[in-house]
Amino acid sequence: MADRSAELSPRDVVVVDDSTRYGHKMREMVTLVLGAGRDLDDRAECVSHQEAMAMPEEFWGRFSVALVDAFDAHRDQEAMPVPVGDVVRRLEQLGSPARIVVYSGNFDLPYFNLLVRGSTNAVGYFDASALLREDGAPMRSALLDDEPMYQAAVPKSEEVVDLGEGADLAKAITALRDDPSTWRWALGLTSWGAVDQYRKRKVRNVARDRLKMAPADRPDKIRKGRELKNRSPDHGSIIEVVQAALGLSRDRK
Repeated sequence: MADRSAELSPRDVVVVDDSTRYGHKMREMVTLVLGAGRDLDDRAECVSHQEAMAMPEEFWGRFSVALVDAFDAHRDQEAMPVPVGDVVRRLEQLGSPARIVVYSGNFDLPYFNLLVRGSTNAVGYFDASALLREDGAPMRSALLDDEPMYQAAVPKSEEVVDLGEGADLAKAITALRDDPSTWRWALGLTSWGAVDQYRKRKVRNVARDRLKMAPADRPDKIRKGRELKNRSPDHGSIIEVVQAALGLSRDRK
């Protein structure tokens, strides 16, 4: 395969990361891979997720590649901790950049991995550590190859056993985000008891229709003041799946 690195300058790449320190490491690796023989000032750009969402079209028109960190550890308490989908949709609305690469330190979490893939349309999905490998091979492939190598593995069905066939985590999370009450519950900020009956029904519908969960794993119905099953939905499968998908819990492997 012909070396296409000469066609891409570090200045053509923007890194979107919640950590300035880590984002700058990515920027340095991009510069190392693409910057041979170039001016020392020819460097990639680095912005936060919040800055990325606020930048005008003129800013994005400068870049051919965006490396986007999937997780934002510095979000507001009730903001989406996996903002990569929002960033990518923002870029797609602008028609730029043409190439999006997603990375994270959480792709070993299968539910998180699955959510990120369902929320974005990227060229590749990489463990952050892989892109920082000293030889630069994964970063070079991520930036230049039509089908990048060294990507994080797609979760196997046995790793996401709480989900039924045809489950759509991205749509489930979107449905929960549409209402502050269900979203606060999903983030673990309020209890099941604080959710009204209408929204409890909505959560059960999400479990059934979006997550395709088995009946025994869905939140309990309340009928005539009695719980049908002696199990708290705040510690049941649905909230565990949601928390794992949001990267807020590392208990699931």
